[in-house]
Amino acid sequence: MDKLLSTADILDLITTVTKQLEEKIENINKPYVDPERGEQRQRNHAKLKETEEKRKALTKNEQDHCVHIAGAWALGDLPDPHGRTSIVWHDDTGICSHCQRVFRPDDSDYIAWRRKPSFNRLSLSGKEVPLDDDDREEIAAHGLGNFTSDELWVQHFAQENPKPDNLPDWAVDILYEKALGKLSARKKSA
Repeated sequence: MDKLLSTADILDLITTVTKQLEEKIENINKPYVDPERGEQRQRNHAKLKETEEKRKALTKNEQDHCVHIAGAWALGDLPDPHGRTSIVWHDDTGICSHCQRVFRPDDSDYIAWRRKPSFNRLSLSGKEVPLDDDDREEIAAHGLGNFTSDELWVQHFAQENPKPDNLPDWAVDILYEKALGKLSARKKSA
């Protein structure tokens, strides 16, 4: 004859099954993690760390051996004959355009490098620089694209074309005045 379970045995069985179901339900929402992927991630992380350390060491070595003179680096043809630096200065901070070293006022060699003439222009990003009319004409001439010839501008304005999008209004005004002068000179001579 089959053995009958007591009430206590049935309650124990229900409790055990309930706990197992709760654990299964909790684990349903957890993503499956392949043990090999975890190992692969650790290897990749170690490689990345090693690569980053090598890059930092190479950068440090390059910065330590850079002479910060324009043209005097591994890919340069000739060092600058006047000994001008390759440092771009912006306010009180400088950056070597060869090795990317940053020069700050608290560096021990900052004053020595700051006093040397630089091959690069002073960086004026973020600052408004007032321009006189000659500077404006030069900048306008650079921004003209295909319209570098005065003759083309005369034709452009004679056809009453709209202003080009890449020029500021003051540049167009200067070129328009030049074109009007050329048109009036043509009319007088004709």
